[in-house]
Amino acid sequence: MIIANTIETEEEKANRLEASLKAYKKDAVKAAKDLLYPKEVIDAIKKADKEYKIIEIMHKARMEKFK
Repeated sequence: MIIANTIETEEEKANRLEASLKAYKKDAVKAAKDLLYPKEVIDAIKKADKEYKIIEIMHKARMEKFK
């Protein structure tokens, strides 16, 4: 059995990470809508460029909702 060694190029890595962020963002927007978060939260999620920023936005929204 021969296993091909493949090395991910920088472009492939960037494309993979972009696709991952897009899917994560889509799930976060759906969750925010399901939880009836304000439009400002949903807009902030859509503008986020890193997963950790989406996590922070969702955390802050959750804390505001349960004050």
